Amino acid sequence: LSTGVVAGVWLQLGSDPEALRRGLEQLEAIARDEQAPKLELYGSVLMPSKQLLARFRFRPWVGVRFSDEYLTDVDAARG
Repeated sequence: LSTGVVAGVWLQLGSDPEALRRGLEQLEAIARDEQAPKLELYGSVLMPSKQLLARFRFRPWVGVRFSDEYLTDVDAARG
């Protein structure tokens, strides 16, 4: 990070807000320790539908973890 080669990090999706928060805190600490220039963080918003959740149950994205409750109930997924 301190070299400036990495200017941004894309965050994975997930249904565990605590895990997502810990990941953000870890990135923040790394950037601070490395005295990195401004690090841009990017994320996505997933608009769940029955079809999309079925696709995730059958073939999940690598590194993305959704709870069983999230994947089986569109209302739960929409929070």
